[in-house]
Amino acid sequence: LVGKNFRKAPARIKNFFVSKLADRYSPGMIEKDGSLAYGFILYDVDDNSFNTIKLWENEDYELITVKPEVSEDSVCFTFLWKTKTLAKPWDNDYFRNNHLDWYLEVDIPNFKKKHRL
Repeated sequence: LVGKNFRKAPARIKNFFVSKLADRYSPGMIEKDGSLAYGFILYDVDDNSFNTIKLWENEDYELITVKPEVSEDSVCFTFLWKTKTLAKPWDNDYFRNNHLDWYLEVDIPNFKKKHRL
């Protein structure tokens, strides 16, 4: 999306769940007691890249801060989905095999063109 690779580390966030969205095959993180959301912490993200990511996530997501299970001192930003989900687990392998090419070849280039990035 931003044309850069960032140093990353795996992380878990308590009381959150990554769900399939109801209206498209994309992930949406929601609050759910007793659940764990798995993802990555990206380090050294520059302001321009962060602003592009926020623009990509759009008004359907709320930017929040969380404390992932990496270090007690870690606090990060993440995006919380604000509308309807299917409350079914996100399947990253299925996404990669069936939808990623469309995002890379169509959706992301259209997004960049629309926002002149």
